[in-house]
This record gives sequence, C-alpha cells and structure tokens, in this order.
Amino acid sequence: LGLSQNTIHTTYARLKKVYNYFYNNGELLKDPFKGVKMPKKGDVKVTHLTNEQMDNVLEAVYLDFEPQDPMYVGILLAFYAGLRRGEICGLRWNDIDFNRHTIRIRSAVGVSEGKGLGDYTKNPKNKSSTRTFPMLPQLEQALKERKALIAPQGNWFVVGEEEQFMRPQQYNRLFSEFVERNNLVDAYGKKIVPHGLRHNFATVGIRAGMDIASLAIMMGHASRAMTLDTYGDANADALSLASVKLTDTFKENTSYWEDRQESDKGE
Repeated sequence: LGLSQNTIHTTYARLKKVYNYFYNNGELLKDPFKGVKMPKKGDVKVTHLTNEQMDNVLEAVYLDFEPQDPMYVGILLAFYAGLRRGEICGLRWNDIDFNRHTIRIRSAVGVSEGKGLGDYTKNPKNKSSTRTFPMLPQLEQALKERKALIAPQGNWFVVGEEEQFMRPQQYNRLFSEFVERNNLVDAYGKKIVPHGLRHNFATVGIRAGMDIASLAIMMGHASRAMTLDTYGDANADALSLASVKLTDTFKENTSYWEDRQESDKGE
C-alpha cells in the first residue's frame, strides 16, 4: 500500500486500543485483536544524495531564498547539521554560540495529535538528543547572515517569527514546495524529504571517515550501535575508505612489510 512503517504501527496501536476499550466494557463479545501481533519493522531504508544532487540542493537554497527567509537556514540546518524537523523548529538563537562555533540542541517542537490542540515545545527525542556539537563553517555563515538582518533576541526562534516557532507541518509544506519547484530527488530518484537530508548528512559523515562515536553524538542517537546499524553500510564508499585508512595506519605503525617490498624490488 506504500504506507510507512510508523504509519502502520501507529494505526495498529490505535485500533487495538479502541477495540480493547469496547471489549473491556462488554460492548464486544470478542476482542478481534486477540492473537494479532504487531507487524515487525523491516530494515530502515537509508537514502543519500549524489554529489551533483547535493549541489542541486544548495544552488536551489541560495537562489530561492534570501538570508532573512526562515527556510534559508531551515533547510541548511538539515543539510549541514542533520537536525530533525522538530529540532530545527525548536532551535533558539541562544542555542547558537558563534564564539565557540557550536550548536546546542536542548528543545524541539512536538506535533499535537489531539484535535484543536496546538503544537508545543518539549525536550528532544531522548536523553542523548540533548547535545552540543561544532557547526560547519558553511552553516555558521548562513546563520550569521540571517542574524545580521533580523537582529534577534536570544530567546527568539531561529526558524520562525521572533518568539513564535514555525510549526513542523508548515516546515514540511514549505520544504515540499521547495523540492517541487526545483525538482530535487535523492539517489533513488525519490523526491527529497526533510529526514532525507538528515540521512544524507550521516552518510557524508561515514564517507568522510568520521568515527562512529562522534557521528552518534552529532546525530543525537541513543547509542553508537544505532548509528552503526543504520549507517554502517549506507554508502558503498564506506568500506573502501575504511580499508584505505587501515592500510595507511598499518604502514605508519609497522615497517616490516615496506622493508620486504623494497627488498623484493632489489632482487
């Protein structure tokens, strides 16, 4: 049916709760969910962008938006920092330290499921999601440009209007319109989504040879194992890069093999 795993699991949980309620109140003779197991989640499909596709995204950002536009940094925060949608919407200016060149993630915007209830600020997804990490120079420049134009107070939201955060649904809509305008796709030919840029950030980190511990901190994962399981084979270059690094390290720390090679050449 093309439904995401989260959609299937959420639907299952809600239906089970409804039927259990009516069964326990005697309005149903039989619980139809008895013996029905939650479908198992399959492997997460990790997407990434080719070098050309990454250039396409950046070119579109700089052509479509001015620095004072919230989505100017809203997209770059996903591209250059791998932030989740809620983290982007919950980021405040006092979380940006231009002296230490760091970003601190300490809040996020949650989406309310109740009818008529508004979105709300909350703690990040889990304990490890609260984190501080260095920001890339490209992202720092964009944030400085926006800050210079809007002169925000520290408690203002980076992506939003002063003390009012941008709602995650609005962020999704604006992102989708941006993608459609510029026909942006990932390595699988699918339209890019916000979380796809987060996946791409991680795969670029793997390709760059980042150690898993550092990447896990930047991503805000609950464990290094999660990062390794999700992104360890996300890019075909990863194993080749690891092999090259191992070869170089052994060369730097041992001399026998090199000496033998030289000896063989002399014979």
